[in-house]
Amino acid sequence: MLRSGGALVSQLTGTGAVVFGWFVLALSVVAAALAAALPQAEYVHNRDKRRAYDRLFRDIWTYATLGLPTDDRETVKARLEEFSKDIEARRPPDGRNQPSPAASDLIIRP
Repeated sequence: MLRSGGALVSQLTGTGAVVFGWFVLALSVVAAALAAALPQAEYVHNRDKRRAYDRLFRDIWTYATLGLPTDDRETVKARLEEFSKDIEARRPPDGRNQPSPAASDLIIRP
């Protein structure tokens, strides 16, 4: 008999525990298959994107703490425009880090 920990904790016994155990096993296999379907390229793509945004955040933070208190209005305006251009320019580096078509179907986009 296959009984999962959840069935034992909820004190399921007999057929209910077996059905619950098989359900959990099937769900685990499906989750593992989905995780295996995402290629390494998707990881690299997400890592590069995260690094670019982290770098941009550090640049803005550094300017806000060190430069903003002492800069004049024109310098502040120029720096804010520069940061705006940097934000707009954040794109994936190139096509080689794009996810595969199979992985694109699995990715949830907002």
